[in-house]
Amino acid sequence: MYRQKSFRAVFKCIFSMSLVFALVFSSAVVPRVYAADSLEDLQRQYEELEKKIKENSTKLEDIQSDMNSQHKTIDLLDNQISDINTQIQLINDRIAVIQKDINSINSKIKEIDDEIASIKAQIKAANESMKKLEAEKEKTINQLLERMRASYMAGSMSEIEILFSSSDFSTFFTRTELLKRLSEHDNELVKRLEKEVKEIKELTDKLEGSKTELDNKKTELDVEKQVLVKKQADVQKDKDALVQKQNSVSSKVERTNDLLKQLDKSSKEYKRLIRKYAQEEAEIDAKIDEFIRNNGSSTDDGMPSGSENRMIWPVPYSNCYISAGYGYYSPFGYNQMHYGVDICVSGGSQGKNIVAAKSGTVQTSSWHSSYGNYILIDHGGGLFTLYAHCNTLLVGVGAKVKQGQVIAKIGKTGRVTGPHLHFEVRINDGGNVRRVNPLTYVSMP
Repeated sequence: MYRQKSFRAVFKCIFSMSLVFALVFSSAVVPRVYAADSLEDLQRQYEELEKKIKENSTKLEDIQSDMNSQHKTIDLLDNQISDINTQIQLINDRIAVIQKDINSINSKIKEIDDEIASIKAQIKAANESMKKLEAEKEKTINQLLERMRASYMAGSMSEIEILFSSSDFSTFFTRTELLKRLSEHDNELVKRLEKEVKEIKELTDKLEGSKTELDNKKTELDVEKQVLVKKQADVQKDKDALVQKQNSVSSKVERTNDLLKQLDKSSKEYKRLIRKYAQEEAEIDAKIDEFIRNNGSSTDDGMPSGSENRMIWPVPYSNCYISAGYGYYSPFGYNQMHYGVDICVSGGSQGKNIVAAKSGTVQTSSWHSSYGNYILIDHGGGLFTLYAHCNTLLVGVGAKVKQGQVIAKIGKTGRVTGPHLHFEVRINDGGNVRRVNPLTYVSMP
């Protein structure tokens, strides 16, 4: 019985050792997800854009605010807006690259932590088995010593004494054989126990050594992770600085809007700028639709179970009004299709809460010169909502939001004429992304 238990314990430990050694050798070199050159290249692009932005700022100062130079001022402002937008994307790319590496290291650290816990449990089990075997060995030795003491006290029994105390030769040989076998059995038992204790001790030492290696590897990974976290913190500082730039850009957008209104609506420059802005908006809409097709849910998936059946109004105030509905309208003196509803709050919209119209997952939390700060939420079953021109974004990509949860604040970022929420509903119908009238899904309170 003891032999079976000990063999099972030994087999279990040997099997675990093979797994541990495989982990140690496979993690000897941590694969790096990013190359240093790529991060340096992103930084170089960022610095080049920063230089260009400063040069355009100098040009802006040189331009006189007369009607003839207004279109030049708008062009320079637009170039700055575009360059800063690209800078924001570069920073986001850098953060994404580093975060991916951090996630990989975190995963590796968790694997090693789990293995260390497993090794500790195996060491504990091996130590307990060893204690039991040591106790059995001591018990057997004590039994042998007790027999030796009893034999010494009674005097040695020679074969002649065994012979005369036996009734016949058969009994004599039986007793002699029994004594011999008993002695051999005790000796074999002691030797076997000593052998098993030695094997368990050797395995325990190896397990301890493996755990030490794993601890060392975990320490190395922790050090590398700290380096990456520091890099991420540095990038975050740049991103925080860009938030300030976005505020500056918003004022520049307002200025371009004001200048645009002053231009002759029939002039060549006005029409050129209008085409440019329309193209920018079309490009971001196409990118959002492409993202939805490639990464979002579809009507083919069906609505997730337990989700709310109907959306709620995204601006949780009773004194709301719609400043621009779904359809054609002319915010800048030209007719264009408006694919959402613009929601305002009487008495002042700036800084008012924006809530998720339906539970879902944040797919995009970003900034663009047309939409300003905007959020895209996937509600499952191919249903998406978009919230644009926000002043502040309160949720990031991947966040699971509940219906009614505050996700942003109303603002006037992007190409707008005043603070409001631009709210859209998009449907991914098996790869065909459509923008539909939001009032089909929501009703103003």
